[in-house]
Amino acid sequence: MANKRIVVCTASRSERQLSQPLIEELKKSPKFKVEVLELPITFKGAYETVEEYIRVKGKPDLAFVNYDRLEMLGACLAFFIKGVRLAQYQAGDVSGEGEVYDDLVRFMITLCSDFQFCNSEESFKRCLKFLKLVGKPVKNCHHVGSFAFDNLTLDYSAVPNEPFDLILYNPLSRRVDLMEGELDMIEKLLGERLALWVYPNEDEGRDIVIERIRKLEAEGRVKGLETLPRPQFLALMEKAERVIGNSSSFFLELPYFKKQHIHIGLRNRHRERIEVKPGASRRIVEILEKFFSEEE
Repeated sequence: MANKRIVVCTASRSERQLSQPLIEELKKSPKFKVEVLELPITFKGAYETVEEYIRVKGKPDLAFVNYDRLEMLGACLAFFIKGVRLAQYQAGDVSGEGEVYDDLVRFMITLCSDFQFCNSEESFKRCLKFLKLVGKPVKNCHHVGSFAFDNLTLDYSAVPNEPFDLILYNPLSRRVDLMEGELDMIEKLLGERLALWVYPNEDEGRDIVIERIRKLEAEGRVKGLETLPRPQFLALMEKAERVIGNSSSFFLELPYFKKQHIHIGLRNRHRERIEVKPGASRRIVEILEKFFSEEE
């Protein structure tokens, strides 16, 4: 089998780190040539970035457009219109954020995808049902589990030598008006224990969260963490006394440590906690290797 060009699209900082285990596993295969395409965090910018990529480098054999962000939908549609095969990870998930906007984006990507990789049995069943409902083939829909901990060694160097809370609150970008109230909820939970508050993702409303972190830091009530490599963040999740916020990590990764979190507000409030089944990156590579070998 000739080397197949596979592109993995990423945008936000957290998303790039989350995709790294898959990228590394794909690169291990002698059958694939892997490229990472960094996208702007806008629908239009992502769409145009893919158009330019194809114009300069030509069409890849497969593009990964994972998760549920709007810029990823832009990339997805640009590849789809050009006839590029697409793969989506976390297909079938639901988050229930406000007006389920993220879920609509995710299922629009699923509609365009040729491969659907699911991280839980519930998501797999939901994805199969959706594909059958819209008349799409189901043979390339797979329950692969999680790759969040694949090829990863936790880094405990940032873990304090005292009990601490870990906070991560990402912006509620489509309901910014609710954010101050949700941040007040977090502030009321703060006590005497050390509180580490990780800076949010790049969504609209990020400045509101950072302003609150800096205010509380000036008051000596929290310690802000501006940048945090993924191995350090996961180690902090494992060791924290309490985990507080609205990040999808608390549903997709925190269960690995057999822990719960204190959920705040609308974002991800109906997201399902998954039973983390590591090894998805290897399973995905094996599925793709088999597919392309059989195709030749």
